[in-house]
Amino acid sequence: MPKRHIYIAVIISLFLTMFNFTFAMGQDNTKAEAKPSGFADIDNLSDLYEKSKELKNELNDLKSRLVPLCNVSDSENELKALKKNLNLYTKTFSEGKLKENDDVESMISLRGNVKFLTSKLNELDASAVEQLKNIELLKKEWEAKRELWNHLKNNQSLFGNKSAKDVFGDADNIITEAMNCFKGADSPVNSIKHTISELGKDTEVLASELDKFITVLRNRLFKKSSNAMLSVKYFKEFGEKNVKDELFAGLAELGTINEGFWGANAWLFCLQVILVWGIAYYFKMGSNGRIQELGLGFLHKNYIASGLFFGTLLISLMLEHCPVVIKLLFLIVMGTSAAIIVSGKYTSKSEKKCIVYIFAAYIIYRVCFFINMPMTLLRLFVAFGSIMLGIHLFKCNYSEVENSDEKPTLLPLSQRFVNKLLSLALFISFFVQLAGYSALSNHIFEIILKSVLIALLAWVIIGIIKGYTDLIVKSAVLEKYSKIISSNKNTIVKRVNFFAVSVVVFFAFSGMMATWGFFDNTLQAASSIMNFGFVFQNARITIGSIVWAVIVFYLILCASWTIRTMLETDFYPRQNIESGVGISINRLIYYSFVCVAIIASMGILGISYQSFMVVIGALGVGIGFGLQNIVNNFASGLILLFERSIKVGDIVVVGGIWGTVKNLGLRATVIQTFANAEMIVPNSDLVASTVNNWTMSNKRTRFSIKVGVAYGTDPKRVKQILLELAKAHKNVLVDPAPSVVFTEFGDSSLNFELRCWVSDIKDHWSTQDDLMYEIDKKFKENNIEIPFPQRDLYIKSLPEVALKK
Repeated sequence: MPKRHIYIAVIISLFLTMFNFTFAMGQDNTKAEAKPSGFADIDNLSDLYEKSKELKNELNDLKSRLVPLCNVSDSENELKALKKNLNLYTKTFSEGKLKENDDVESMISLRGNVKFLTSKLNELDASAVEQLKNIELLKKEWEAKRELWNHLKNNQSLFGNKSAKDVFGDADNIITEAMNCFKGADSPVNSIKHTISELGKDTEVLASELDKFITVLRNRLFKKSSNAMLSVKYFKEFGEKNVKDELFAGLAELGTINEGFWGANAWLFCLQVILVWGIAYYFKMGSNGRIQELGLGFLHKNYIASGLFFGTLLISLMLEHCPVVIKLLFLIVMGTSAAIIVSGKYTSKSEKKCIVYIFAAYIIYRVCFFINMPMTLLRLFVAFGSIMLGIHLFKCNYSEVENSDEKPTLLPLSQRFVNKLLSLALFISFFVQLAGYSALSNHIFEIILKSVLIALLAWVIIGIIKGYTDLIVKSAVLEKYSKIISSNKNTIVKRVNFFAVSVVVFFAFSGMMATWGFFDNTLQAASSIMNFGFVFQNARITIGSIVWAVIVFYLILCASWTIRTMLETDFYPRQNIESGVGISINRLIYYSFVCVAIIASMGILGISYQSFMVVIGALGVGIGFGLQNIVNNFASGLILLFERSIKVGDIVVVGGIWGTVKNLGLRATVIQTFANAEMIVPNSDLVASTVNNWTMSNKRTRFSIKVGVAYGTDPKRVKQILLELAKAHKNVLVDPAPSVVFTEFGDSSLNFELRCWVSDIKDHWSTQDDLMYEIDKKFKENNIEIPFPQRDLYIKSLPEVALKK
């Protein structure tokens, strides 16, 4: 039978099969319409019994699912905590309104806490709404079951048995019990929603009052709110107001510590003592390790301050509703220890003094607000601190090394510029304070100190991260058990440091933005920055999504790098895979991971398939106008990678130039010529033109040496000498054996050709050079002449002028 008849028969059979299948499906669908959905398989009484048993199991499942949906104990506990926080914030706000210090920063921080409380309430409300939705969905599901069973109950004649009544009766009882479960099920959740609503209203009121009060405080910044310090009225304030009584009253407002606080947090303070001692002991023992080698000697030198700072910091993060006195003590301990640690990173006396002065000024300034220092004294401190710090920063131009006879060195231009800029701002604060604009002066003074402290602490944290990253990655344990880490430790350290430093710099920048008043706190600043974005093709692209897309892209590339490194260091050498083949495989792996990274990043950015096609269409237009060569070279590069006709390390001849393939890139291939020049060849040229690859499948190659001897020389003797010399050379292969061919009778010589094989083309030129020297030497020893062409010139006539001469 002809093949075309077989093909026709197969096609007709497939068509008939599909038609029968479609027809059968249509009949099944028609039959299914006779019964309600979900009961199409009930055709007899036994099926009805089975469905009734399933209904009982579904009732038990309903009860187990309703328990967590109706449970609101966690929400109640969280609401109690939020209500407690709200009362605390309300009290703090009421006390802040009575103070004369105009502490804008504290009010802004308080507003940030209130907004965080609002966000937590919104989360609880969303959770309650989700619970109610799930309860409603379950209720609708059982109402649908009731309708289905009622439908079957009205058609009992289909089953033809009175026993079906008992089944329907049991089903009615089960459905009734299920519907009773929904009565009052949503009451606890509704009660929680009501509580959330009431608490949300109080929170909104407090937030609104805070906004108004902060606006008032900010308006005061540019208004003269006090007497000029050089005026008589200012000096009269010391007599008119009982400054001493106000100071003691402020100290009394610090309050006492409840006994309940010590009972609830005693274990934390015991933990603090252990942490401080343990951290201090660790840094003290750092002289025996690598801590000093990694630039962390300042932690070892100031090990007590290091233990106090890190131990107190960890405990302060764990304490909730800390009394004012404890906050004050924590501020003094952490500020003092931080000043000692940061100044320990400097070797210059002037720079150390500057760091200590800045920390001391900030600590004293914040203590003034804790004790509600009288404005008269606070203004005096701010003016004195501004002018003294400003003068010191202005004069800080040289670095003087302690305990050294070296001459002071000039600080870098950037550091001198920052010092001058800070000193200018402090001078402004001083003169503004003198003029009576106390609120503005206090604000400038505080944000300068806080910004400098944030920058200094971020700088120290970056140094600590870099040091410990180097310590961990280059530890003997990891180097012993991980070949990848031991052979690529420097690369790993750089990548980890880049990621960690980026995080620290971002949060330091967010902290400064909050300090300058753009946001309420650091977290809100970070969140607002990450949420800033634009809409593209119905997808909102934010800085946060871009950052996450970049992180995912980077992590996928790191995974690609890890896999390729594992193959290079372990798999390829064990399997004796050539380096060129391994490089080609790694390049394909890299391109595959890049494609995956691009797709994953687009998914994070929210770019849909349609938007992606728009981008592809625009790219296609670009290719049509001017990117043909680039795309052609890229496609040619992929062809070279898949075909592996040219690999890294191959010796090729392109355009008559010999060279070694060094790199197969996306657009072009780099070939290093034997003259050490790098020749960049477009990939399309390598695919479209002829290329001599001397090492594509085998590095073994043959070379020829042509030599002529004078007529009269014994040809057999010449052949014998050439073969002996070839066989004696260490690089000439035995198999294939060298050979000598008597090629021709030349004009002035008998011509021979010596053909030899070498295992590696790299030995080609050196072996040929050695043999040619040996041939010349051997021929001279055997009196074998290598002739050269001779020409006789016959002059038939000369011009008459030449004859006369």
